Amino acid sequence: MIFKKINRIKSNYKLFIYLLFIFTITTQLSYSYNSLNIEASFNKNNLKNLDYNEQTVINYSNGSLYYFEINSDQYILGIEFYKNTGIYLYDNGKIHKCVLSKPTDIFGVSCEYEIEFYANGNIKCLYLANSTTINDIPCSAGKDAKICFYDNGQIAMCTLSRQMYIEDILCREGRLEFYDNGKLAKCMLAKRRNIGSILCKEYISFYKSGAPKKLTIAGITRVQRLFCEDTISFYESGQIEECNLAVPMTVQDIDCDKGYINFYNTGKLRFCVLSKDFIIKNKEYKKGTRLYFNEDGNIAN
Repeated sequence: MIFKKINRIKSNYKLFIYLLFIFTITTQLSYSYNSLNIEASFNKNNLKNLDYNEQTVINYSNGSLYYFEINSDQYILGIEFYKNTGIYLYDNGKIHKCVLSKPTDIFGVSCEYEIEFYANGNIKCLYLANSTTINDIPCSAGKDAKICFYDNGQIAMCTLSRQMYIEDILCREGRLEFYDNGKLAKCMLAKRRNIGSILCKEYISFYKSGAPKKLTIAGITRVQRLFCEDTISFYESGQIEECNLAVPMTVQDIDCDKGYINFYNTGKLRFCVLSKDFIIKNKEYKKGTRLYFNEDGNIAN
C-alpha cells in the first residue's frame, strides 16, 4: 500500500514536471517563435538513420551534403517532416532551408511552402499555414505573406493581418517592416496622418533613428521651398533627396519641369528635367533634356 502511494506520487510528480515543461515552451513561443533553433547538423553518417531518396542527394564541391529529400513521414531533429520534403544544408551541415510537401508544425507554428534557417539554427524566414500572432504582431498566412526574422529573433517583415497601432501609427493590413532594434521601418497607413508638417497617405518608411525616409503625400505640399506631390524622400539629416515636383520650378537657377527632381545630401541639385530651352555656360540644352549635375554644380552628362 505504501509502495503504491509512493509510485502514485512519483507518477504525479513526473506529470507535473512534463506539464511545466510544456507550459514553459508554449509561453516562450507566444512571445518569440525564433527563441528555439535547430542546433544539430547532418553528415553522410547520420543520414543513414533517415529514410531518404539517395537519387536526390546533391553535394557541395568539398563533398559535404547540400540537398536531399525524405521518402516518408519522419521526425528529424524533433520536427515531423512529411514525405517528399526537400532539405537544403549549409556547408557546415546545418539546415539551411526545407521545402515542405505539406503544412508542417515547426516549434508549435503551422508552416507551409518552405522555412529557412540562419547558419546558427535560428529561424530566418517562413510562411504561415494559418494567420498567427508572432511577437505581438498579427501576421497573415499564404504564399504572398513571407515572414522573416533577424538573427536576434526580432521580426524583420511580415504581412499584417489586421490594422493596429505601431509606435502611435495606425497601420493597415499589408506589408510591415522593422529594424533589428524593433523600430518601425515601413507600414501601410490605415488613415491619413501628419509626419511633421506633411500630411501623408498610403505608405510611409523611416530610418532606424526614426527620421522620415520616404512618404506618400496627400495632395500638393510645399516642403523646403519645393511644391511636391505623390512621393517624397529624405536623407536622415532631413534634407530632401527626391521629390515629385507638382509644377515647373526654378531650382538653384535651373528651370526644372514637373516630375522627379533629385538632390545630394548637401542640398545641391543632382538631377532634373528642363522645362524649357536653357543655356548653361554658353551651351544650349533643349526642353525635356535630363540634366545630371556633379556635387560642385557642373553638368555631368
